[in-house]
Amino acid sequence: MLTSPSKYTKSKGLPSLAHVERMSGVSVHTLKGWFKRDFRKFDCLVTGCAYLHSRGFKPEDIKPYPNNDRHTF
Repeated sequence: MLTSPSKYTKSKGLPSLAHVERMSGVSVHTLKGWFKRDFRKFDCLVTGCAYLHSRGFKPEDIKPYPNNDRHTF
C-alpha cells in the first residue's frame, strides 16, 4: 500500500508532490491534509494532474482562472 502522498503521486507517473502543487495551485500542506482526511479529493486532483502530465502539459502551461471574469450574482 502507498502510505504517503508523495509515493502515491509518483505511482501515478508524476515526478513529485511539488509538481502537483505547481500544476494545481494547491499547497503541499493542503494536499497532505487531503491525503489523510479526504482521499477522494486528493485522488481526483492527482489523477487530473497525471492526465495533463501524460499529455505533455507543464505547470507553466496551465493558466490561473482570471479574477476579472468572475461573475457575482
